[in-house]
Amino acid sequence: MQIVVVIVVGLLASGLGILLGRYVWPARQGIDPALLTKSQTDTARLDQECSTLKSRVGQLDLDSKAFAAEAKRAGEESVRLGERVASLTKQTGDQAEKIIALEVQRNDSAREAKTVAAEVAVFKEREVSLAQKIDAQSSHIHLREAGAREVSTRS
Repeated sequence: MQIVVVIVVGLLASGLGILLGRYVWPARQGIDPALLTKSQTDTARLDQECSTLKSRVGQLDLDSKAFAAEAKRAGEESVRLGERVASLTKQTGDQAEKIIALEVQRNDSAREAKTVAAEVAVFKEREVSLAQKIDAQSSHIHLREAGAREVSTRS
């Protein structure tokens, strides 16, 4: 008997569902042709936009790859230039050290030249003094010889 009750309840529920579906929530009427045409036009337009956007995405992807490759080259160039800058900086430092050493040598040479110039001046003064002394002695000798000749000619 329980099965009969379950079957009867099922039949009643099905009948009630059919009645509610048919009269309470009636089926939609046919589709409006203008609305269908508008929907198809919108669909075609959206498909066109989708196609355009897909081609734009493809172009942007190619541009992105080109930019990435250029960025990679620029990075490599940057590294190369960084190494070159480091090398030139080291070379400049070495040259600066050499310049300092040469300036020290130049200053030492200038001091030595001044010392030698002072010695040369002293030697020139001494030479002049000795030359004057020689001239004086030579004159004195000549006067003595002349005096001795006079004495010998008088005698």
